[in-house]
Amino acid sequence: MTSRNGAVMPSAHTLPVLDLSQADDPAQRADFLKKLHAAARDSGFLHLTGTASPPPRVPASWN
Repeated sequence: MTSRNGAVMPSAHTLPVLDLSQADDPAQRADFLKKLHAAARDSGFLHLTGTASPPPRVPASWN
């Protein structure tokens, strides 16, 4: 199901997934912001990918 602006509407079993790296691309930014707004408005929850966060380091003493 999609909302009025084309963003995927969540159902009881889905979570909106958005790629944050699209916010850095001027050609994709407006679409990303529409999807972000729809996710916040329609479900209140979302999963962000593309955050470029490095994986956590595990101290050598834990191995």
